[in-house]
Amino acid sequence: MTELDSPTPLAGFTIGITAARRSEELATLLQRRGANIVTAPAIRIIPLSDDTELERVTRQLVAEPPQIAVATTGIGFRGWMEAAEGWGLAEELRETLSATRMLARGPKAKGAIRAAELREEWSPASESSAEVLDHLLAQGVEGVRIAVQLHGATTEWEPVPDFCEVLRMAGADVVPVPVYRWIPPEDRTPMDRLIEAIVTSGLDCVTFTSAPAVASLLMRAKETGLLEAVLHALRGRVLAACVGPITAAPLEELGVPTSMPGRARLGALARHVAEELPRRANRIQAGGHNLSVRGGCVVVDGQVRQLAPAPMALMRALARQPGRVVSREDLLAALPGGGEDTHAVETAIARLRAGLGTPKAIQTVVKRGYRLALDPTESYDNPRPATSAPRQPYPGRGTNPGARPVFPPRAPGPDQSSASASFRQAHSVTAHTEFPAAPAPVRPVRVADSAVAPASSGSVRPAVPQARPVDAQAAGRPVPAADSPVAPASSRSARAANTRTAQAVRAVDAAATSASSDSARPADTQARSVDPSAASRALRPAGRPTVPAQGNPPVTGSGVPVRPTRPAPSLGAW
Repeated sequence: MTELDSPTPLAGFTIGITAARRSEELATLLQRRGANIVTAPAIRIIPLSDDTELERVTRQLVAEPPQIAVATTGIGFRGWMEAAEGWGLAEELRETLSATRMLARGPKAKGAIRAAELREEWSPASESSAEVLDHLLAQGVEGVRIAVQLHGATTEWEPVPDFCEVLRMAGADVVPVPVYRWIPPEDRTPMDRLIEAIVTSGLDCVTFTSAPAVASLLMRAKETGLLEAVLHALRGRVLAACVGPITAAPLEELGVPTSMPGRARLGALARHVAEELPRRANRIQAGGHNLSVRGGCVVVDGQVRQLAPAPMALMRALARQPGRVVSREDLLAALPGGGEDTHAVETAIARLRAGLGTPKAIQTVVKRGYRLALDPTESYDNPRPATSAPRQPYPGRGTNPGARPVFPPRAPGPDQSSASASFRQAHSVTAHTEFPAAPAPVRPVRVADSAVAPASSGSVRPAVPQARPVDAQAAGRPVPAADSPVAPASSRSARAANTRTAQAVRAVDAAATSASSDSARPADTQARSVDPSAASRALRPAGRPTVPAQGNPPVTGSGVPVRPTRPAPSLGAW
């Protein structure tokens, strides 16, 4: 079961209530969901049943009925009817209003009108006084007598303070009806404690049910010098829950984000808070436990753990950087009252571990500080590696991993064979054409002054490499017939070629042996050039023509032969 599905989704949360009326009803709705409640009425209502001004206005309207009457609040309209009942003017006032076009600002005012056995003509969907004003101005109000039941707030906090003045400027005859007044409470100590809890993050949420309550709280915060701190907290971790858009208007004008239900009802507000707060909770998996950091406590695996202010302050500081190391100096600054002794941090950490019921959630990093020991799936320093796909077997190997892979043949291009044939025909590549291959490395031998290679005492010369025969069939040329002079040699001719190769090697070795005895000859006269044609004739296999020799390479002053640079074959040779 998740926290949202729990019967007590607000367990561990602390919520402030600023309502002066129906505060007990709202507190009961929130306490049933597990919340801790801090009640601090921000306003109080003064009824005006004995006010001579309200009685005078009522008798004036009965004598001179208005064409339009505007009810702004439910409590105000009901209070007006109750006051008229005490004066003996209830029936006369009801008859007067029944012949009047009634406009209701919101659903509460609409309900009060219907409770008085009257019927409203129109009500805005936005529940806004501004929309009511626009509606009247659009219809034209010049010369129209309009009775306006006032909101009850002071001039500074009236949602639309110039409502009556705008109608007068448009030519209307406006009759204000002051039913009650909202003023600050006599005892402001609870409101001061509520403001302190907002600043110190002792609350998770503050509920507002009227715009005057918002105004009164902000005015008191300004008087105590904590207005900026309150606004900073409401813009951060403390949720400002308002019953509707009219109530939220003063906060939104100051850049404070608000949250409200779809309908401006007290029950809808309680349900909305129960859904919104668990979503905003900082949930962490550390030390094998599920932690949810709330206002004044931590929920560990579904159990509420109440913590003292100092351990709770450190828990919030660690939870703001989950998995990151927080130094002792930063934790010391987060403690209530601060200080300079870092031992206070160690004491608070020990109390925090004891309060959580598990020491594994808080990890000590030697000479650095502390951090939350996040589980591998939650760790920032050691992120969980991405799951890779299973290794696929090689094609053709099957279930035997030692088998040699068999890859499918590559399909030739659409014009590959025809292009090769055209290329060979264009350049007349035939079987008798053979190009010398790159020289292959052969073991070095000492050569002497003989018919095969010149001798040199102590000089080492590489033997002339054998030209690699070209396979006509592999080169794409037509294979000659068996009686052709370039036909492939049989097995007997191959053995004969190997025999001649061995004889040539023995001759080279004999020449090297004779060169070792002839050491009296000067070094510069002993050096000779190697005859590549003689060596190639000795090593040439039977039946294989070779490229004619280009002559002996030139010899330097010291007798070292210089290898000639073979020019690169031109495109025509291919």
